[in-house]
Amino acid sequence: MNINYIEEILKAIENADYERALELIDEHRGEHEFEPEFITAQAILCLQTQEYEIARDILLDGVGKHPENADLLYNLGYTYHCMADGKQALEFYRQAMERTDDADFIDEIKMLCVDIESSPDFIRSENKNLFCFIACVNNEELYKESLLYINRLEIPQGFSIECRAVRNAYSMTSGYNSAMKESDAKYKIYMHQDINILNVRFLFDLLDIFTNDKNIGMVGIIGAADVPFTGSCWDSSNILGCMYTGDSHGIALAGSTRSKNSNGDAMLVDGVLMATQYDLPWREDLFDSWHFYDASQSCEFLRKGYRIYVPDQLESDGTAKPWCLHNTKGASMAYYEKYRSVFRKEYNELLSDKNNGDPTPGSVGVSMILMVRSQYEYLLTRMDEIDKYAPEDVKEIIIAVDDSHDIDRERLGRDRIVTLLTEPGEGASSVLNRVFALADKENDILIMHCQVPFIWNCLKIMTAALYSDEDIGAVYFAAGEPSPEQWAECTRLEGWLVLLKRSALNNVGIFNEEFSTLSHVVSDYGTRLLKDGYKILRSNVFASVPSTEL
Repeated sequence: MNINYIEEILKAIENADYERALELIDEHRGEHEFEPEFITAQAILCLQTQEYEIARDILLDGVGKHPENADLLYNLGYTYHCMADGKQALEFYRQAMERTDDADFIDEIKMLCVDIESSPDFIRSENKNLFCFIACVNNEELYKESLLYINRLEIPQGFSIECRAVRNAYSMTSGYNSAMKESDAKYKIYMHQDINILNVRFLFDLLDIFTNDKNIGMVGIIGAADVPFTGSCWDSSNILGCMYTGDSHGIALAGSTRSKNSNGDAMLVDGVLMATQYDLPWREDLFDSWHFYDASQSCEFLRKGYRIYVPDQLESDGTAKPWCLHNTKGASMAYYEKYRSVFRKEYNELLSDKNNGDPTPGSVGVSMILMVRSQYEYLLTRMDEIDKYAPEDVKEIIIAVDDSHDIDRERLGRDRIVTLLTEPGEGASSVLNRVFALADKENDILIMHCQVPFIWNCLKIMTAALYSDEDIGAVYFAAGEPSPEQWAECTRLEGWLVLLKRSALNNVGIFNEEFSTLSHVVSDYGTRLLKDGYKILRSNVFASVPSTEL
């Protein structure tokens, strides 16, 4: 076959001499019109003149005659690409790659496929009967345990599940975007590698929520009804949902455990688990790290007009029955404040006026007392959490730790932190009295047992309760089964997370050094508060059970 005429046509097109190209096509039509090269040349001319529909029809006819021709398939894919029909473009690109051994040609097509799939407007065909669990993984042991819980879930009839682990991701958003584009599942569950799903009917419950309301785009297990100024749902006074959280040192119940306001529409959900029925790109252009990706994605769904929902996770009597356990091991807090600033700037219109970061009225600030003593192994985990979540109300953090430990002073050398070295065997009352001598004389005092995880969702709630009545001298969170009511007046002070009002401290005085263990010291102080006419409020919204006494 003489292909010189093809070269002439293509050269005329390259020189934008479209009239000459058309003359050559008409001249050779009768003799060569069914040849793949001739069909391709006609289509290229139409593509150059942006007559995409004509180019498509020419190539469809050509592929019908030459279904194994990689060039025709490629050009048909490219035509659909120009027409912004990503699904059809990918299909014909795929067929072209299957019909050629040319490595350079295949690489060129792959780059075009990446261009399509990275477009925010690209929508993949979806499998409406598939759930996809997506996690960024850097700890195989934790992820393996998480998979054990996934594999025991009951699956609705006609549905199936898949799990996609993204390894070596440079950010949470990039990892999630990659997996989202690879999966055609309608229902995607983005989850931490250390989340264990306890509710075996989780998929049924999720399906009920999504199918009953098409406007619900996202479901979380814990979230907030507003967008606090801090960008963290844990700083909201309207927390929704609950979960177990902790590590081998102790398990706690975090979130709302009330029969009222425990579920409903949210504006933020925590990233431990975020389920969606629609695909929206994760903002890796803004959040190219591991922080505020969840708050950002929540706001992206709100901007698109979707509802975000946190379901009931309650027993029939109103007590909490969390769907999940977050088996946390701590996380790097590098650049956390940087991305908080990015979040505030990008989503400023959604920020709540109610949580503007100011201390609760009546409270000057809080001195946090972290009772570590001999249990040094807990300290670094607590410090990472406090570094991340302690609000601006916390003016100082005083760590009481035995001086027999080889203390990592560099890691403890952070803003707001004061280290108090204690003697082995020194009583808790003696330690607390020395701590009070160091603490700011205007601050309220938060006493925190070192085994208690995740205090960040509690401090605002505790402070609000403490100042809800001028006669309240102390509030505390207690271990045990959570009650439907958030706060109840009681006749003793106990627990492992206690907030004392400064005015009450000034009136009642220092701790009684006849007692040595923390529980006895706190209990005695409660008796003295009551004797002086103060009230004590108790809640087990946050239930924690340290395994040892200080």
